Amino acid sequence: MGDAMTLKKGILLGLPLSLLLLALLATACGGGGRESVGSPGAPGPTRPPASTPTPAPFAFGKDAALSFSDSRSAAQPQARMVVRTVNMMAIIQDVPRAVEDISAMVGQMGGFVVSTSLRGQEEQDTIASISFRVPSEKAEEALARVRGMASRVPAEQNSGQDVTEEYVDLKARLDNLEASEKQLRGVMDRAQTVEDILKVQAQLTQVRGDIESFKARTLYLERTSATVLINVELLPLASTKPLVSPGWSARETAKSAVRTLSGGGQNLADFAIRAAVLSPLWLPEVLVLAALLAWLVRRLAAARAHKA
Repeated sequence: MGDAMTLKKGILLGLPLSLLLLALLATACGGGGRESVGSPGAPGPTRPPASTPTPAPFAFGKDAALSFSDSRSAAQPQARMVVRTVNMMAIIQDVPRAVEDISAMVGQMGGFVVSTSLRGQEEQDTIASISFRVPSEKAEEALARVRGMASRVPAEQNSGQDVTEEYVDLKARLDNLEASEKQLRGVMDRAQTVEDILKVQAQLTQVRGDIESFKARTLYLERTSATVLINVELLPLASTKPLVSPGWSARETAKSAVRTLSGGGQNLADFAIRAAVLSPLWLPEVLVLAALLAWLVRRLAAARAHKA
């Protein structure tokens, strides 16, 4: 009987606490249901759909909405690029043959001859100059072989121009232009009027021209820095021309001088004969001019005497 009373009291004391907890749970669940699901059977409130930004219409000219990136790509380590030139003067026993040997050597090394020049009336006195390019790794070998052909090398000059900065700048500009071209082609695909298409086409043409120009310059720098330009002037070792030309004779020279003098005398005699024969034609005019000149001289002399 005592235990039953104790249990009944415990139930009566715990019932209010249980009801309070249930009320709190019901309040929490009701709030969450109103936010997410709502009451069953009735359409609950829905969130408004997220607004999708509408792309702005394309504009050209002063109102152009295009923006091209002018940020350059991250700098990458670039090996030094040097355009190297060597000028050499060599004394050669046989100049024409040396030109042929150097040309053959250049072809074997994978290079090419830029220009050749030979000057001189006779083979023994020929002076030549040859310019050629060889790969940079073969330059020292080529110079050594030219020195080997020469009796001596009185002059040799090496010079170089560092074009690394120019090359890196050109590559960065080229990357920007190619990115601009890609953007313009995208705009061209979305253009809807003929006017817009023509404007974009004009910009594409200009950008494409700049790209080709920069590509040509970078290619030139790559090729010239990968080769060495060697200019060689070839001089004969010694002139083998004789002091006296073959076939010279003092007697023949004297005869030639006499013939020249005789010819001059004959020409003078011919002139005198022709003048005498034609004197009736020119002599009266000469006499009149002489008389007029004498009269003028006398008048001037009289005028001076009168003033004195």
